[in-house]
Amino acid sequence: MDDQNLKTLSGEIATQLEGFTLGQNGLHTTRVAIILYATDITVYYKLEDTTTYEDLYKMLKNISNYANPTDGGGSLNEYVNAKKLIQ
Repeated sequence: MDDQNLKTLSGEIATQLEGFTLGQNGLHTTRVAIILYATDITVYYKLEDTTTYEDLYKMLKNISNYANPTDGGGSLNEYVNAKKLIQ
């Protein structure tokens, strides 16, 4: 995915999450992780990193800096491995 598409996607995600209460503690809170994967898996934001919407927004705003449009991706195994990284 190129940087412009990643920027668009991250903006849409930020908009969708704006109304949620993010955090680790309390009733009805939401935790978020950001994992980019293609050939390699990189966890940019762990579930325990979620503290406020503002922190998440800053990370989403900068996520397009990590775009690599020449990486054709891997396989379903990368998804399975990514899932293990955040559990």
